[in-house]
Amino acid sequence: MAHDVFISYSSKDKPIANGVCANLEGAGVRCWIAPRDIAPGEDWPTAIAKAIPQSRIMVLVFSSNSNSSEDVGRELMLAANSKLVIIPFKIENIEPEPGKQYYLARTHWLDAMNPPTKKQIATLVSRVKSILPATDPGNVDGTEPDQELSRVALPKLSSPIRPAWLRYLWIPVMLVILGVLAWIMFIVDLNQHTTTLTRLLTSMATVSTHPMNNDQVIPTSKSQYIFQDDFSDETSGWDISTDQVAERYYENGEYIIRILPGYTSNYSNSWSVADVKDLGNVTIEVDARFVSGEGAYGIIVNYLSDQYFNFIEITPDGYWDLVQKSGGYYSDLVLFQPSSVIRTGTSTNRLRIELSESSVLYVNDQFISNLAIPHMVSGVGLWATAWSGSGFEVAFDNLVITQLP
Repeated sequence: MAHDVFISYSSKDKPIANGVCANLEGAGVRCWIAPRDIAPGEDWPTAIAKAIPQSRIMVLVFSSNSNSSEDVGRELMLAANSKLVIIPFKIENIEPEPGKQYYLARTHWLDAMNPPTKKQIATLVSRVKSILPATDPGNVDGTEPDQELSRVALPKLSSPIRPAWLRYLWIPVMLVILGVLAWIMFIVDLNQHTTTLTRLLTSMATVSTHPMNNDQVIPTSKSQYIFQDDFSDETSGWDISTDQVAERYYENGEYIIRILPGYTSNYSNSWSVADVKDLGNVTIEVDARFVSGEGAYGIIVNYLSDQYFNFIEITPDGYWDLVQKSGGYYSDLVLFQPSSVIRTGTSTNRLRIELSESSVLYVNDQFISNLAIPHMVSGVGLWATAWSGSGFEVAFDNLVITQLP
């Protein structure tokens, strides 16, 4: 079976459907979603008619858009006939129209906001994984082994007549093989000892700055400055522009990202990237002050293009998460979780990320978490996202990038 979950949605809810798909696949659940999984030149209805019976679960992103969609209605009918478990993920508080009510009357609904929170998407992922059966690790494709094949007895072959000297030929061959293996083991062991010694000497020369709990305050590393900006100079290189989503500008010695109110797309995002590349192992610090709206804000790291980067964000009510954008799709590397060191409301938070082989997040000079992100030589930026039509605004100041020792 190529996939576990078929995602049904209206094209108008595509951002949410993509987010659901990314989170399910990030948790190891195989998904089928249009148009991604429709082969070039393949007929759309035929592809869907093949995909649904091959699934175990249908996740329906239920809204006024999908409620009025005839295509979604046909997908529901086919899912019911194929005996799929149907999970409606309700992002609007509406009742299903009579045709869909027939198929959804006995299902367990999951209610979510529009847009849904990451906690609600995590609940959906947990629900899906609880339904999927465990796979036999010795039978990866889920099919039954061929019982008859195991009963077939192979005929015994008579041994050919060999010269007597061939009986002992294996002895020198085995001695040669053992000698080669011993030499390989010696080389590998020598390399391991050399690596261990190198790491030991390195650790003796480097003082660790990673605390083991949130109560320990860690001072900023004293290292060489690579880049710094207090945003007092409006020609320092940050984006100054306005589009249909947001405004980005300097004001009163701060850099502002303001996502416009009334923009109704789910998770409206805006960012600006510094003209700094090839950073290596660095510490990135910035002051961030929430101004208004509903959303999150933070620092972009590992920026390769507008289609690929990672970002760490915090919320005005004291949560943080780690997200990856890849190929235009967003997926959570760490789901939102609370931290007592994040100042809530309009208070300024000092964000600090140490990027190296073992990356670490601090807020207000206090340890938050180790970050399991693959560090790359790349760029850095500032990030904001709005969760509703009320818009969102955040102000950044005192950006400093320093080289780690």
